[in-house]
Amino acid sequence: MIRPSATAPQQGTSDRETVLVLVDEIGAGGLPDRTRALLRALCAFVRPILVAQRYGKPPWRIGKAPWAEEAYAFPAQNYNASVKRFAADLVRHHAPAWVLAYGWENTQLVVELSERDVPILVFADYVSLNPNAEGQLGWASYFADRIVLPEAILLHAKFAFRAGASPHGALASRFRVFDAPEAIPKPRRFGGLLASRSDVGDRLDVARRLIEVGRQTVVERTRLAARLHRDAATIEAAGVFDAGLAVPPRDAADTQSAILAYLRMSHRLAPLDREGVGPILRRPMAGFHPLVYATDCAGFDYAADEDPFAHFLRSGRPKGRWTHQIIAPRADPVPRAELRVALHAHMHYPEFLPELLERVAINATPVDLFITTTSEERRAEIADFLDRAGIAPAMLLSEPSNRGRDIWPFLALLGAGAFAGYDVVGHVHGKRSPAHEAGMAWKDFLWRHLVGGPEAMMDRILAAFARAPRIGLVIAEDPHLESWAGNKAIASDLAARLGIAPPLPAYFEFPVGTMFWTRPEAMAPLVDLHLTPDMIPPEPLPADGTLLHALERLVPFVAEKAGFEVSAAYVPGCAR
Repeated sequence: MIRPSATAPQQGTSDRETVLVLVDEIGAGGLPDRTRALLRALCAFVRPILVAQRYGKPPWRIGKAPWAEEAYAFPAQNYNASVKRFAADLVRHHAPAWVLAYGWENTQLVVELSERDVPILVFADYVSLNPNAEGQLGWASYFADRIVLPEAILLHAKFAFRAGASPHGALASRFRVFDAPEAIPKPRRFGGLLASRSDVGDRLDVARRLIEVGRQTVVERTRLAARLHRDAATIEAAGVFDAGLAVPPRDAADTQSAILAYLRMSHRLAPLDREGVGPILRRPMAGFHPLVYATDCAGFDYAADEDPFAHFLRSGRPKGRWTHQIIAPRADPVPRAELRVALHAHMHYPEFLPELLERVAINATPVDLFITTTSEERRAEIADFLDRAGIAPAMLLSEPSNRGRDIWPFLALLGAGAFAGYDVVGHVHGKRSPAHEAGMAWKDFLWRHLVGGPEAMMDRILAAFARAPRIGLVIAEDPHLESWAGNKAIASDLAARLGIAPPLPAYFEFPVGTMFWTRPEAMAPLVDLHLTPDMIPPEPLPADGTLLHALERLVPFVAEKAGFEVSAAYVPGCAR
């Protein structure tokens, strides 16, 4: 809850605009001198409200400071809900014209304030330059309307301005204003972890220039709000927006709020026809990829001040690489597919096999099981379970190690002709992902979409294969719009060997988690790579940037090269 401020704003400032000034946490040392100086300078022009995270129990408030202050400490439990309430209270009690995030790292609070249509201005006169970081200013800068950096930082850190990068001219030459962190030029070189401080001179002059940009940002945000509501009306009227896909489950919202949240995020990340924004933006509708549309659709132009999804709907939903067929559960009975079906299950974690077989049993179509594992002990454990369950697998093999994980056993079986005579082959595995806390949820998500529970999704998928000979690959419809990450160089080399014409597109659909259903002939070109286990890095495998991660992303290109189409299975309401 917002507490009444211990100090009141300067007399005579009641008619001035209110600006929330977000700063890093304040400990026993109190406010840094440069922060205190900037706040005092801002008081000459606006009514600043200092907002900071409080740690420990040191004296926090500043006796006779001419600005109001708000402190908070969010509990670990219900963290997101607490941030949301705090942001709502700030807006309701103070009605800020805009926000100045000064060295700010609490991304969640910045996001919540921005989603309440409060313009965000990031200002940094102290920047850590980490060569492994996504951006020099932290994730909060990705949600800012404007980013202001003193030119002294840029020069001192030896930044190289990219050709075509045109900072806004709103400030004098000692300051540069950017629309997004990607527009900030990268340093020419890194000397490990660097830190650059700037001498920004007279704080009164700094405050005056920040307010100039802040007020311009308010005008631009007003124009943006009109565009967002226009696009939101188009999307809502179409009736195809899927809040379960577009909004993370923890942030579930009504349709109107979810549409606006999606549009705000899409705008913050614009232009979408560049690499790097996929992991942040989510899918607004099953069967549609907004980043592919923004990249490939000749009729779409950002200069028209329009969201790609809204443009797609207004244009009559044109077909293209940005659309694909969706296979979803329905109320009517699914006809049994007259196909010969194999299911390859790689079980490095044999404890998941009973669950998988329960999901398979929900379906009516018979399948032949091909099970691989990674030691003789695990093979014996699986064999004992199958014997007690009365299940005879078509094949049960053990590899000497987990090198190559699930992909290598699948390719080995494919190359050995184990799937010859089968119309369709499924590939799943017991995903645990020790490096990712969400590994179990990911496995549940993929198995439900591709096998079943409670929906008989395997039957639905196989019926689609039987009905449409051009379908060569079915993947799970993932709400995230992942792309190459650190795998494009390896994938480009493999693609050239496969005869896939360059360049590889920035965005595309692929089986995230490497689970899918396919026709054997659609994956046959992978055998021609003549991969061997020694080409695969040993465990522990890096989280990204390996041959396996590149192959995961090349699967749809291989199917398309073989003359097939890619479809996706989607269970409404099941997202991650």
